[in-house]
Amino acid sequence: MSRFGLFGRLGKKDCNKLKEKGDKQFSRGEFYLALVAYEDALAVSDCPAEVTLPVRENVNVCKTKLAAHNLDLAKSHFDAEDFETAADFATTCLNYAESAEIRAAAEEILNGIDDHYDQFEEVFGPDKAEHELLPDDDDAYAEILIEHYPPFIRKEVEENEALKHAMAALNRQDLETGKAVLDLDASPAVLYFQALYYSLNKEAETALYTFLRLSREHPDLLDEQRWAELIELIARAESSESIDDILENYPFPAVIRAAITLFMGREDMDAAGELLEESLEFMSPSRPDPLLIALAGIYHFRGERFEKAVEYLTNFQNIMAMRGQFTLSPEYAIPMAIALEKTGQNDKALEIALHTAKIYGIPEAAELSRNLADRSSREDLRKLAEKL
Repeated sequence: MSRFGLFGRLGKKDCNKLKEKGDKQFSRGEFYLALVAYEDALAVSDCPAEVTLPVRENVNVCKTKLAAHNLDLAKSHFDAEDFETAADFATTCLNYAESAEIRAAAEEILNGIDDHYDQFEEVFGPDKAEHELLPDDDDAYAEILIEHYPPFIRKEVEENEALKHAMAALNRQDLETGKAVLDLDASPAVLYFQALYYSLNKEAETALYTFLRLSREHPDLLDEQRWAELIELIARAESSESIDDILENYPFPAVIRAAITLFMGREDMDAAGELLEESLEFMSPSRPDPLLIALAGIYHFRGERFEKAVEYLTNFQNIMAMRGQFTLSPEYAIPMAIALEKTGQNDKALEIALHTAKIYGIPEAAELSRNLADRSSREDLRKLAEKL
């Protein structure tokens, strides 16, 4: 049996149980979790029609609700001039929206963001155009921030003025002001931001201890992102803490990605590969997880399977380009350039290395560009490399 064969979504599926799980989440208004359960039910090959018909109806409702919710968030962030977050929500809306009206509204927001940056760049130049502008006022900043947090944090922040100011300070990485959170009475949200303070202050072990206390005392309050953050903190603290229970009970996409990254960090490549393989198998073809695909590229790069690395990283690059993001971050771009070089695609490798060096100013990318220039057939790229 697979090491991960008993883990929630990754194990053998019973479509009736998955429908029941989805129905419970649907009744609570947890439409994303319900959609995941319903899509898993539909993926079961021998699921009877009496189950699939009502499931398909609820899938449509979930997608409609999620599209409308993400559109509302995109509008509010656009109005607050938090354009990067607005673009994320508008793009997510498009992933769910089937209504032409909703799709048009999301695309209008994305077009408005493009127009804003075009106008901003004309006045201030490209460097400042890409700089994220955040309000100085804690109230306005908190209003933007709390949309990213689960309900228990939103509720406490709205009721606790001191916690609101600490949250704003910590998100600005102002540790001196944010340290005030350590003086607040322990509560779920306070524990979360205390863990964040310790993490930012490079006290990973204390941060992990605090986060583990939160997860054990209030597991039902944590959402997908918080469970993923806990696994990331376990990795940063170099802890031997087991993540098996988290994977079994909360197998969200972000949690699975964090687990694969942790296994690779522990050099447990067998565990990483096994979990990655099963996760890719169960990934919805209609809604691919680009970060999981990118992680597959890094996994194969680490194993020196360079052709596979190029395949996955190119797929990731194409998905992100379709979403309007044309620049890969260095953590993906540099391995992709090296993998392209190893497979004899020197011109493509040099092109990516040069772009990364120009955008991010990373010495490693500049050095890679210079090394690749001698093997490139393109004179224009070689001349660019000489200027680095």
